[in-house]
Amino acid sequence: MKKIVVVFLLMNVVQMNAQLCFNPVKKYEAGSFPRSVVSGYFNGDSILDLAVANQNSDNVSILLGNGTGGFGAPTNFNIRINAYSVCTADFNNDGKADLATADDAGQITVLLGNGLGGFGSPTNFTAGGGTWYIISADFNRDGNADLATANASDISILLGDGGGNFFPPTSYAAGDSYYSLCSADFNGDGKIDLAIAGVGVVVLIGDGLGGFSNDTTLYSIGTPYSVCTADFNGDGKIDLAVTAEGWNEMDVFLGNGLGGFGTINRFATGYRPYSICSADFNGDGKVDLVTANGGIDSISVFLGNGLGSFSNPYNYYVGTGPYSIISSDFNQDHKPDIALTFRDSVSVLLNCTLIGIDELTNPESITLYPNPATTSFTIESTNKIQSIKVINVIVEEIITNYELGITNAVSIDVSGIAKGIYFVEVTDEKKNVINKKIIIQ
Repeated sequence: MKKIVVVFLLMNVVQMNAQLCFNPVKKYEAGSFPRSVVSGYFNGDSILDLAVANQNSDNVSILLGNGTGGFGAPTNFNIRINAYSVCTADFNNDGKADLATADDAGQITVLLGNGLGGFGSPTNFTAGGGTWYIISADFNRDGNADLATANASDISILLGDGGGNFFPPTSYAAGDSYYSLCSADFNGDGKIDLAIAGVGVVVLIGDGLGGFSNDTTLYSIGTPYSVCTADFNGDGKIDLAVTAEGWNEMDVFLGNGLGGFGTINRFATGYRPYSICSADFNGDGKVDLVTANGGIDSISVFLGNGLGSFSNPYNYYVGTGPYSIISSDFNQDHKPDIALTFRDSVSVLLNCTLIGIDELTNPESITLYPNPATTSFTIESTNKIQSIKVINVIVEEIITNYELGITNAVSIDVSGIAKGIYFVEVTDEKKNVINKKIIIQ
């Protein structure tokens, strides 16, 4: 532990929190000026991979994971120009992860995946002018992945047809200079809403048909740059966290479950926090936050108290100019790790925090059949099953069953989910976590 403290010590941090630990930064080559990063199962091997949008080389780099937290050499796929942002979804409903990028000329490029780590020829769609950020969700509840972009002067919604194509955009304006956006159900009506960071924070309420209300809620907090959502105080309502890049702070808004938010709770970050994401980094069951501070070459980790407030930041030097930040489990130890883009590379910090689930897993302790499955499959375990998750190729939980704990066999109904590759994560009564791949056909 003492060696790790020396490697990561930065500014005001004088003692490493015994509940928080990250291994030294490991850098990997991507393209020129990698701007944005996402994770997904791009070659279908149950090991998370990375996709990086490279602004200056006009391509996307795919880095395949090795299962121990490392990544191979990049394979590059050409897109249009100046990729600012990348997202992943299954746009043509074939059970394989696809990609969409947005560029500063207001264009979207879609790359359809082949499930083996490769992608087909790019298809371009028009969004708005000066597109900074792109996300995917099902805004009209038709089962097809749609797109939303944050543009220089408006928000664009492109509804997907389920075959990899998109209808012309519908635009919404409630301010100016939008930098990022995220989706969630803020008012609890089962329809996807949007939160946008730009000149203030704008919340647009979805109608479930692909449209959004122009009756927006605006919070003026300086220069918001990045936004993420989670339930920070454990009340079952979606909250917001925003980085105010010009003010060097993180602002947290607690949601009331009706689409509104309470007063701002502010926390100091490092200089110029460009990006933010959430995860439970220390395994205490409470949501934490991390920011990428591009002006001071660091990340700031804030441990949540489960009531909507956060600790003072634990700051770690990570290298010159971190920009985009995400969290996923890259080495399959069931702890959230961190990936970052820099001006010359993409880097990974593996989580070495001791969180009580470090027992060796035994993949032979469970049996899964039939595989491939059609309408259902059965899981049998030598130990009693505590929980089951079914995860798709873009790392979304499709089915979740918790606290079973009384049986050694569970049948899972998959008749309502799309055909394709999925991953089943089983936790047993001894806290062993086993991953299995299944094909639904």
